[in-house]
Amino acid sequence: SRAAWQRLDTDKSVGPADLLVTLPPFIQKAAKAGLLQESGLDTAGISSPVVDPGGTYIPIAHTALCFIAGPAAQPRPVTWNDLLRSDLKGRLQYSTPGEAGDGTAVLLLLQHLMGKQGALDYLARLQSNNVGPSPSTGTLQTKVGNGELLVANGDVQMSLAAIKNDGAKFDVFFPAMGDGGRTTISLSYVAGVTANTQHPDEAKKLLAFLLSDGAQTALATQAFGIPVRDSIAAQLADDTDPLTPAGLLKGVKLWRPDWNGVLTHLEDDVAAYQKATGR
Repeated sequence: SRAAWQRLDTDKSVGPADLLVTLPPFIQKAAKAGLLQESGLDTAGISSPVVDPGGTYIPIAHTALCFIAGPAAQPRPVTWNDLLRSDLKGRLQYSTPGEAGDGTAVLLLLQHLMGKQGALDYLARLQSNNVGPSPSTGTLQTKVGNGELLVANGDVQMSLAAIKNDGAKFDVFFPAMGDGGRTTISLSYVAGVTANTQHPDEAKKLLAFLLSDGAQTALATQAFGIPVRDSIAAQLADDTDPLTPAGLLKGVKLWRPDWNGVLTHLEDDVAAYQKATGR
């Protein structure tokens, strides 16, 4: 996620990309760096707080942070404390906060649940089980699927797609706090037209297509994302199939952070995380 906007920043003089798609807070970082331009698209019917008031970035799909556990993870982890078990030493990995969007979400969610110092204390304890840094969340799914890892983080869209399309044998879960309550963080794939694109009209047409009713319906039924168009999302909200986003998230509280606020403190939070975990 961070690599996407950094690559755009590095190569902005040659205009290598027409459309940037990444997760927050990295899309906000790209906008702040002047790497995006206004799309001019009508965002009516998209009530997401991730829509930029200036029109430089728009969510194209919603998802949420999750964790995955392979068949050999016994007993099945249920709580955050379960992830500290000694039998998971060297068999657990999560993508790196500050580099991967899903990994950054792990840090933010724990801050929300435990407070900033509580999150650092927890992650310092978890470090004894953690295999090590990973800039990519997607690679962890393969490792859990082949048994190299027992537990890793993921996101709902990516994990359900792996189960349905690739036959992945892991389970998706949302770690609970001590009172049994499960909370996760809402994430979005967010897109913006690059400031130096050589094909601005085509980029805007592609973004408009991704936001169309047809594409948003296909997103839900074929790609396991959560539509950003309110009308389409509402049609799926009562789905109880556990292999759909709505069904999987039943009973889970969805937290939506202020991503601009997150960006303000991100560098300090990542530095504190690195110090706490000895990275």
